[in-house]
Amino acid sequence: FAAVMRIAVRWLFAGTAMPIQGVDGHLYPGARIESEYDDRCRPNMSFFHSPRHDQPIVTLRTKFADVVHLTKLGSRQLDAFDLMAYARDILIGAERIHNYGGVRFPMVDLDVRPDVGYLLGLWTRTRDEQRSELVQAVQQCKLQMNHLGAVATDAFAAAATLECVMVPKPDMEIDDDFLFVLERPGLQQPVFVAVVRPDSWKDPGELNLG
Repeated sequence: FAAVMRIAVRWLFAGTAMPIQGVDGHLYPGARIESEYDDRCRPNMSFFHSPRHDQPIVTLRTKFADVVHLTKLGSRQLDAFDLMAYARDILIGAERIHNYGGVRFPMVDLDVRPDVGYLLGLWTRTRDEQRSELVQAVQQCKLQMNHLGAVATDAFAAAATLECVMVPKPDMEIDDDFLFVLERPGLQQPVFVAVVRPDSWKDPGELNLG
């Protein structure tokens, strides 16, 4: 059997391509999105602090209902099993902050194949109730992101009153390993979570955002 999930999101307001300097001192392709308001006086991004996480979190609105959360990961080492739970937990009880006027982040071209060997040997049933053993499993996760939007693909085979006033504030800058979380309203779990490290901070080129 095979399953492919592909979600493309376009930022509510497009950003600007510009280089970003990582904590390692190297320059990487990057983007900046400025905090703006739509015609209903709602911001295109919000910033939060979580009691479970020591880095600020930015939540970016998209053209549709999906939202993307970005935050620096710091020194935490999370395996695949911890990642989804951690992403969900840090968003619970996060409090709104007003410290930033935009966000800068690296462009991303991530393509990884997680080890899913632990699934081998499991037994399941086909649609007609015939037992079958999983003898081969391959998973591929891809994330591409730039100043216009993001595309997340996961292939498996075998979440205050505001005023429209703009006060200059510094950007929240993501210059180290960071967490990417894509949420869809109505679902209890994020639909895509990834840790993005500097080896994937690359210009993905033109994105097919639909």
